[in-house]
Amino acid sequence: MSTSNDSAIPFPIEASHHGSLSDLLPSHWPTLVTTWLAEDTPSFDYGGFVVGSAPRTAQLLCKSPGVLAGVPFVDEIFKQLDCTVEWHAKEGDYVDTSKDGKGKVKVATVKGPTRKLLLGERVALNTLARCSGVATKARRMLDLVRENGYRGVLAGTRKTTPGFRLVEKYGMLVGGIDGHRHDLSSMIMLKDNHIWAKGSITAAVKAAKSVGGFALKVEVECQSEEEADEAIEAGADVVMLDNFTGEGIKVAARSLRDRWKGKREFLIESSGGLTEENVKGYICNDIDIISTSSVHQGDPAEHHMSKEDGALTWKPEELRIIFRAKELRVEKFCSWVQASGDASDPIQAPDQRSREHGVLDHGLREGDRGEDWSPGKIESREAEDQSERHRLAIVETSMWRPVRVVDVGLVEIGYVG
Repeated sequence: MSTSNDSAIPFPIEASHHGSLSDLLPSHWPTLVTTWLAEDTPSFDYGGFVVGSAPRTAQLLCKSPGVLAGVPFVDEIFKQLDCTVEWHAKEGDYVDTSKDGKGKVKVATVKGPTRKLLLGERVALNTLARCSGVATKARRMLDLVRENGYRGVLAGTRKTTPGFRLVEKYGMLVGGIDGHRHDLSSMIMLKDNHIWAKGSITAAVKAAKSVGGFALKVEVECQSEEEADEAIEAGADVVMLDNFTGEGIKVAARSLRDRWKGKREFLIESSGGLTEENVKGYICNDIDIISTSSVHQGDPAEHHMSKEDGALTWKPEELRIIFRAKELRVEKFCSWVQASGDASDPIQAPDQRSREHGVLDHGLREGDRGEDWSPGKIESREAEDQSERHRLAIVETSMWRPVRVVDVGLVEIGYVG
């Protein structure tokens, strides 16, 4: 249930209502497309030799319902390959694949030399699917919070795919949400590591203000009301209440509003593990911004191109992280490998704010495969000091089932009290 707040920022209007989002793209962005194409064909195009350059027509089919996004990128991909694209749906449209009963909707027609169509196919489909997937999840979550009375800003995060940020941030805007800061130069966000390194919130904010000047906002990640008070007193423009419970953040936000009314102007952001499944419990109009990475770390939409002589389909595989660390403390676990028994059976991690987050050497080594695993003992225990070194594994999985250890390394983990 949302609460009213007269000081809440005005109901935001989606960026697409004010103009064409393609006009946001920087002048150098076509060079990204060039690198994508070069990555896929760094030398000879052997398949292209087989099919030749006779003119052909391909149809771009949407196979799952969602918001169409990424049109400028697909246009540029095929433009660089001397092909033409005719769109049958507009960017931002919701494509309903259930209407005709076939489960497929033609969204574009592409014409050009056969080998050029095939050179662009994979790059275009991956880009369109990823961008549309982000836009779809963004639109769905935006609808959800609006239906539950939230009038503030729903935003993504900077947790985007390296090298693909422009596409994913673009997808957020097409979906109707705020992209949040685009990079480290767009806004000064002071997280716990910055505070720890500088010595205090006050010292960190003053240092940030000295170089950011009037042009850059300063945001501080806070784990308690006391930290938020210090950040506001120091001059922070935004305080992020990170990893609070739903009820806890409502109490904290109301308390901060009352305590600083008429004294300081600031925004409150709620962040930390928010998804479609739990965001309802955090909705409160004392909060100006709800940010979540779930809208751009989910499944892409599915598309494929069909040609006169058959169809090539594309369906993404998922990467799941079994163990994940956020800076110097554990943020959240997708699943844990059991200490004994079936290593692929996920079990629920402890509460995020519990001190029981210790994960000791699990016996996994880089290159190991699921059938060869002999996980070592994994235990949860309370740490006596503030940080210890633990061995974690990033594991490639499919449908939550571990497949292969991608990386194993030591990281510093602090314990949340």
